[in-house]
Amino acid sequence: MSAQIDAGPIWVTKAIFDQSEEQLVVADPGTGRIYVYGLDGRILRRIANPGRGNLEFEKPNLPFLIGDKFLIAASPYRWIWLNAALEPVSGWSLEWDGHLNPDYAALAPYDVAIGAKDLYAIGAIQKQDATWSDWGVFEVPLNGHTARQLVPISKDFAERSFYLNPPSNLAACGSSVYLLKMGETVSVEQVAPSPHTVGSLPPVFQKRPALPAFERDSLPLRKMAVRHAAVAEGLYCTDESHLLLLAHRPREGEGVQWLVYPIDVTRNQVGAAVELPTNAGEIVFVPGKKRWAILEKGEMKRVGIQPLSRIVVLPAPSTRPSAGAINRGTH
Repeated sequence: MSAQIDAGPIWVTKAIFDQSEEQLVVADPGTGRIYVYGLDGRILRRIANPGRGNLEFEKPNLPFLIGDKFLIAASPYRWIWLNAALEPVSGWSLEWDGHLNPDYAALAPYDVAIGAKDLYAIGAIQKQDATWSDWGVFEVPLNGHTARQLVPISKDFAERSFYLNPPSNLAACGSSVYLLKMGETVSVEQVAPSPHTVGSLPPVFQKRPALPAFERDSLPLRKMAVRHAAVAEGLYCTDESHLLLLAHRPREGEGVQWLVYPIDVTRNQVGAAVELPTNAGEIVFVPGKKRWAILEKGEMKRVGIQPLSRIVVLPAPSTRPSAGAINRGTH
Protein backbone atom coordinates (compact mmCIF):
# COMPACT_ATOMS: atom_id res chain seq x y z
CA MET A 1 0.00 0.00 0.00
CA SER A 2 1.33 3.43 -0.88
CA ALA A 3 -0.17 6.91 -0.70
CA GLN A 4 0.73 10.57 -0.65
CA ILE A 5 1.38 11.68 2.89
CA ASP A 6 -0.32 14.68 4.51
CA ALA A 7 1.98 17.68 4.74
CA GLY A 8 3.16 18.63 8.21
CA PRO A 9 6.65 17.60 9.37
CA ILE A 10 9.57 19.30 7.66
CA TRP A 11 12.66 17.63 9.17
CA VAL A 12 12.24 13.98 10.17
CA THR A 13 15.07 11.64 11.20
CA LYS A 14 13.10 8.88 12.93
CA ALA A 15 9.54 7.55 13.22
CA ILE A 16 8.05 4.63 15.15
CA PHE A 17 4.92 2.54 15.26
CA ASP A 18 2.59 2.78 18.24
CA GLN A 19 1.83 -0.33 20.31
CA SER A 20 -0.78 -1.59 17.83
CA GLU A 21 1.29 -0.83 14.71
CA GLU A 22 -1.82 0.89 13.32
CA GLN A 23 -0.36 4.39 13.70
CA LEU A 24 3.00 6.07 13.19
CA VAL A 25 4.49 8.61 15.58
CA VAL A 26 6.74 11.30 14.09
CA ALA A 27 8.54 13.91 16.21
CA ASP A 28 9.58 16.92 14.15
CA PRO A 29 12.03 19.52 15.51
CA GLY A 30 11.38 21.67 12.45
CA THR A 31 7.77 22.47 13.33
CA GLY A 32 8.05 21.72 17.04
CA ARG A 33 5.22 19.18 16.93
CA ILE A 34 4.58 15.49 17.34
CA TYR A 35 2.46 14.01 14.54
CA VAL A 36 0.41 10.82 14.60
CA TYR A 37 -0.22 9.34 11.14
CA GLY A 38 -2.58 6.61 10.01
CA LEU A 39 -1.24 3.94 7.69
CA ASP A 40 -2.95 5.74 4.81
CA GLY A 41 -0.72 8.79 5.28
CA ARG A 42 -3.39 10.96 6.93
CA ILE A 43 -2.50 13.05 9.97
CA LEU A 44 -4.68 11.92 12.88
CA ARG A 45 -3.23 14.20 15.58
CA ARG A 46 -0.90 17.16 15.93
CA ILE A 47 0.55 17.53 19.41
CA ALA A 48 2.00 20.96 20.15
CA ASN A 49 4.29 22.14 22.92
CA PRO A 50 2.46 21.81 26.27
CA GLY A 51 4.54 24.65 27.76
CA ARG A 52 4.80 23.19 31.24
CA GLY A 53 8.33 23.47 32.60
CA ASN A 54 10.26 20.23 32.27
CA LEU A 55 7.47 18.81 30.06
CA GLU A 56 8.03 21.49 27.45
CA PHE A 57 9.27 20.49 24.00
CA GLU A 58 10.14 23.08 21.39
CA LYS A 59 12.10 20.76 19.10
CA PRO A 60 10.87 17.18 19.69
CA ASN A 61 12.97 14.51 18.01
CA LEU A 62 13.95 10.83 18.09
CA PRO A 63 10.81 9.02 19.35
CA PHE A 64 11.18 5.62 21.01
CA LEU A 65 8.58 3.18 22.33
CA ILE A 66 9.53 1.44 25.58
CA GLY A 67 6.82 -0.92 26.78
CA ASP A 68 3.63 1.13 26.75
CA LYS A 69 5.37 4.51 27.06
CA PHE A 70 7.09 6.86 24.62
CA LEU A 71 10.40 8.62 25.15
CA ILE A 72 11.11 11.64 22.97
CA ALA A 73 14.05 14.04 22.93
CA ALA A 74 13.07 17.62 23.77
CA SER A 75 16.65 18.81 23.19
CA PRO A 76 20.03 17.09 22.91
CA TYR A 77 20.22 16.84 26.71
CA ARG A 78 16.57 16.68 27.80
CA TRP A 79 14.04 13.89 27.25
CA ILE A 80 10.32 13.59 27.93
CA TRP A 81 8.30 10.51 28.88
CA LEU A 82 4.79 10.32 27.41
CA ASN A 83 2.07 7.83 28.26
CA ALA A 84 0.26 5.58 25.78
CA ALA A 85 -2.03 8.51 24.86
CA LEU A 86 1.07 10.65 24.07
CA GLU A 87 0.50 12.90 27.07
CA PRO A 88 3.75 14.18 28.64
CA VAL A 89 4.12 12.84 32.17
CA SER A 90 7.74 13.40 33.27
CA GLY A 91 11.09 14.75 32.17
CA TRP A 92 14.61 13.35 32.31
CA SER A 93 17.94 15.03 31.69
CA LEU A 94 21.41 14.01 30.54
CA GLU A 95 22.83 16.95 32.50
CA TRP A 96 23.70 16.30 36.15
CA ASP A 97 24.54 18.40 39.18
CA GLY A 98 27.53 17.37 41.22
CA HIS A 99 25.39 15.85 43.98
CA LEU A 100 23.67 13.58 41.43
CA ASN A 101 26.84 12.62 39.58
CA PRO A 102 30.14 13.68 41.15
CA ASP A 103 32.10 12.62 38.05
CA TYR A 104 30.09 13.73 35.01
CA ALA A 105 28.11 16.88 34.21
CA ALA A 106 26.53 16.08 30.84
CA LEU A 107 26.41 13.57 28.00
CA ALA A 108 26.34 15.08 24.50
CA PRO A 109 24.72 12.43 22.25
CA TYR A 110 25.18 12.38 18.47
CA ASP A 111 23.50 9.05 17.73
CA VAL A 112 21.10 7.34 20.14
CA ALA A 113 19.53 3.94 20.73
CA ILE A 114 17.38 2.83 23.65
CA GLY A 115 17.09 -0.64 25.09
CA ALA A 116 14.79 -2.04 27.74
CA LYS A 117 16.59 -0.32 30.63
CA ASP A 118 19.28 1.97 29.21
CA LEU A 119 19.99 4.77 26.76
CA TYR A 120 23.04 4.27 24.57
CA ALA A 121 24.74 7.10 22.71
CA ILE A 122 27.67 7.81 20.47
CA GLY A 123 29.02 11.03 21.87
CA ALA A 124 31.26 12.70 24.41
CA ILE A 125 30.84 13.26 28.11
CA GLN A 126 31.61 16.40 30.07
CA LYS A 127 33.22 16.05 33.48
CA GLN A 128 32.33 18.18 36.48
CA ASP A 129 35.58 20.14 35.94
CA ALA A 130 34.17 21.22 32.51
CA THR A 131 36.62 19.12 30.47
CA TRP A 132 35.33 16.75 27.81
CA SER A 133 36.14 13.13 27.15
CA ASP A 134 36.95 11.79 23.72
CA TRP A 135 34.16 10.15 21.72
CA GLY A 136 32.81 6.76 22.70
CA VAL A 137 29.67 4.67 23.03
CA PHE A 138 28.14 5.48 26.43
CA GLU A 139 25.45 3.82 28.53
CA VAL A 140 23.04 5.69 30.84
CA PRO A 141 20.23 3.95 32.80
CA LEU A 142 16.81 5.28 31.81
CA ASN A 143 15.88 8.03 34.29
CA GLY A 144 19.31 7.53 35.85
CA HIS A 145 22.17 9.91 36.65
CA THR A 146 25.20 7.71 36.01
CA ALA A 147 27.11 6.95 32.83
CA ARG A 148 29.83 4.62 31.64
CA GLN A 149 31.77 4.22 28.43
CA LEU A 150 31.39 0.90 26.63
CA VAL A 151 33.92 1.36 23.80
CA PRO A 152 35.92 4.28 22.33
CA ILE A 153 35.16 5.76 18.91
CA SER A 154 37.92 6.30 16.36
CA LYS A 155 39.42 9.78 15.97
CA ASP A 156 38.97 9.48 12.19
CA PHE A 157 36.64 12.38 11.36
CA ALA A 158 35.52 10.72 8.11
CA GLU A 159 34.15 7.88 10.24
CA ARG A 160 32.73 10.21 12.90
CA SER A 161 30.86 12.21 10.27
CA PHE A 162 28.55 9.24 9.68
CA TYR A 163 27.56 9.32 13.36
CA LEU A 164 26.40 12.95 13.13
CA ASN A 165 23.25 12.09 11.19
CA PRO A 166 21.16 10.10 13.71
CA PRO A 167 19.60 7.76 14.39
CA SER A 168 21.18 5.05 12.33
CA ASN A 169 24.43 3.60 13.57
CA LEU A 170 23.38 2.22 16.98
CA ALA A 171 20.84 -0.50 17.78
CA ALA A 172 19.92 -1.68 21.27
CA CYS A 173 18.31 -5.11 21.50
CA GLY A 174 17.48 -5.71 25.15
CA SER A 175 20.86 -5.57 26.91
CA SER A 176 22.90 -6.09 23.72
CA VAL A 177 24.17 -3.07 21.79
CA TYR A 178 25.37 -3.00 18.19
CA LEU A 179 27.31 -0.39 16.22
CA LEU A 180 27.36 0.04 12.45
CA LYS A 181 31.03 1.00 12.43
CA MET A 182 31.88 3.25 9.50
CA GLY A 183 35.60 2.58 9.40
CA GLU A 184 37.49 2.25 6.14
CA THR A 185 36.04 -1.26 6.15
CA VAL A 186 32.41 -1.03 7.28
CA SER A 187 31.33 -3.61 9.84
CA VAL A 188 28.64 -4.45 12.38
CA GLU A 189 30.12 -4.64 15.88
CA GLN A 190 28.56 -5.80 19.12
CA VAL A 191 29.79 -3.34 21.77
CA ALA A 192 27.96 -4.83 24.78
CA PRO A 193 27.92 -7.09 26.64
CA SER A 194 30.99 -8.55 24.84
CA PRO A 195 32.61 -6.63 21.95
CA HIS A 196 33.02 -8.60 18.73
CA THR A 197 32.30 -8.41 14.99
CA VAL A 198 28.91 -9.69 13.84
CA GLY A 199 28.82 -11.48 10.48
CA SER A 200 30.27 -10.05 7.28
CA LEU A 201 28.59 -7.40 5.14
CA PRO A 202 27.96 -7.98 1.43
CA PRO A 203 31.11 -6.84 -0.43
CA VAL A 204 29.37 -3.91 -2.15
CA PHE A 205 28.76 -2.27 1.23
CA GLN A 206 32.05 -3.08 2.93
CA LYS A 207 33.93 -0.04 1.62
CA ARG A 208 33.08 3.33 3.14
CA PRO A 209 32.31 5.92 0.44
CA ALA A 210 34.28 9.15 0.31
CA LEU A 211 31.84 12.03 0.96
CA PRO A 212 31.99 15.81 1.40
CA ALA A 213 32.54 16.95 4.99
CA PHE A 214 29.52 16.94 7.32
CA GLU A 215 29.03 20.70 7.70
CA ARG A 216 25.89 22.80 7.48
CA ASP A 217 26.92 24.54 4.26
CA SER A 218 27.98 21.28 2.59
CA LEU A 219 25.10 19.11 3.86
CA PRO A 220 23.02 19.27 0.62
CA LEU A 221 26.11 18.32 -1.40
CA ARG A 222 26.87 15.47 1.01
CA LYS A 223 23.32 14.15 0.81
CA MET A 224 23.47 14.18 -2.99
CA ALA A 225 26.76 12.28 -2.89
CA VAL A 226 25.20 9.69 -0.56
CA ARG A 227 22.43 9.05 -3.10
CA HIS A 228 25.04 8.11 -5.70
CA ALA A 229 27.00 5.80 -3.42
CA ALA A 230 26.60 2.27 -2.08
CA VAL A 231 26.14 2.84 1.66
CA ALA A 232 25.20 0.80 4.70
CA GLU A 233 22.61 3.15 6.18
CA GLY A 234 21.48 1.88 9.58
CA LEU A 235 20.77 -0.88 12.10
CA TYR A 236 17.41 -1.91 13.60
CA CYS A 237 16.45 -4.58 16.13
CA THR A 238 13.69 -7.09 15.53
CA ASP A 239 14.33 -9.02 18.75
CA GLU A 240 17.28 -9.82 21.03
CA SER A 241 18.80 -12.21 18.47
CA HIS A 242 18.10 -10.51 15.15
CA LEU A 243 19.04 -7.23 13.49
CA LEU A 244 18.10 -5.59 10.23
CA LEU A 245 20.74 -3.72 8.22
CA LEU A 246 19.39 -1.02 5.90
CA ALA A 247 21.57 -0.21 2.89
CA HIS A 248 21.18 1.44 -0.49
CA ARG A 249 22.92 1.88 -3.82
CA PRO A 250 22.15 3.65 -7.10
CA ARG A 251 19.55 1.84 -9.17
CA GLU A 252 20.34 1.18 -12.81
CA GLY A 253 18.49 3.82 -14.77
CA GLU A 254 17.08 6.14 -12.11
CA GLY A 255 16.50 6.31 -8.40
CA VAL A 256 17.91 4.42 -5.44
CA GLN A 257 17.66 0.73 -4.61
CA TRP A 258 16.96 0.14 -0.90
CA LEU A 259 17.87 -3.23 0.61
CA VAL A 260 17.30 -4.75 4.06
CA TYR A 261 19.59 -7.54 5.20
CA PRO A 262 18.58 -9.73 8.17
CA ILE A 263 21.34 -10.58 10.63
CA ASP A 264 21.17 -13.49 13.06
CA VAL A 265 23.59 -12.38 15.79
CA THR A 266 23.63 -15.78 17.51
CA ARG A 267 24.89 -17.47 14.33
CA ASN A 268 26.83 -14.48 12.94
CA GLN A 269 24.85 -14.89 9.72
CA VAL A 270 23.77 -12.24 7.23
CA GLY A 271 20.78 -13.35 5.15
CA ALA A 272 19.66 -12.53 1.63
CA ALA A 273 18.39 -9.00 1.03
CA VAL A 274 14.77 -7.87 0.96
CA GLU A 275 14.34 -5.08 -1.59
CA LEU A 276 12.08 -2.26 -0.46
CA PRO A 277 9.40 -1.02 -2.90
CA THR A 278 10.71 2.53 -3.26
CA ASN A 279 13.01 4.54 -5.53
CA ALA A 280 13.24 7.54 -3.21
CA GLY A 281 16.57 9.20 -2.64
CA GLU A 282 16.00 9.42 1.12
CA ILE A 283 13.66 7.51 3.41
CA VAL A 284 12.74 6.98 7.04
CA PHE A 285 12.51 3.21 7.56
CA VAL A 286 10.11 1.96 10.27
CA PRO A 287 10.29 -1.81 10.82
CA GLY A 288 7.60 -3.38 13.00
CA LYS A 289 6.79 -6.96 13.89
CA LYS A 290 3.61 -7.05 11.75
CA ARG A 291 4.46 -4.52 9.05
CA TRP A 292 7.11 -2.19 7.73
CA ALA A 293 6.60 1.43 6.78
CA ILE A 294 8.68 3.62 4.50
CA LEU A 295 8.36 7.40 4.72
CA GLU A 296 9.78 8.89 1.56
CA LYS A 297 11.38 12.31 1.74
CA GLY A 298 11.06 14.98 -0.91
CA GLU A 299 13.89 17.22 -2.09
CA MET A 300 15.68 19.28 0.53
CA LYS A 301 14.63 22.90 0.13
CA ARG A 302 17.32 23.98 2.57
CA VAL A 303 18.93 22.56 5.69
CA GLY A 304 16.08 22.03 8.16
CA ILE A 305 13.34 21.85 5.53
CA GLN A 306 12.72 18.56 3.74
CA PRO A 307 9.04 17.53 3.90
CA LEU A 308 7.83 13.96 3.62
CA SER A 309 6.21 13.06 0.30
CA ARG A 310 4.81 9.51 0.35
CA ILE A 311 4.17 6.56 2.66
CA VAL A 312 4.59 2.90 1.71
CA VAL A 313 3.31 0.15 4.03
CA LEU A 314 3.95 -3.57 3.51
CA PRO A 315 3.56 -6.74 5.59
CA ALA A 316 6.75 -7.52 7.48
CA PRO A 317 8.64 -10.11 5.38
CA SER A 318 10.08 -13.23 6.92
CA THR A 319 13.70 -12.25 7.50
CA ARG A 320 15.14 -15.02 9.66
CA PRO A 321 18.33 -16.23 7.94
CA SER A 322 18.36 -20.00 7.51
CA ALA A 323 21.45 -22.13 7.94
CA GLY A 324 23.85 -21.52 5.06
CA ALA A 325 22.06 -18.32 4.04
CA ILE A 326 25.08 -16.03 4.43
CA ASN A 327 24.98 -13.56 1.58
CA ARG A 328 28.29 -13.46 -0.29
CA GLY A 329 27.16 -11.75 -3.46
CA THR A 330 26.81 -8.12 -4.45
CA HIS A 331 23.01 -7.95 -4.01
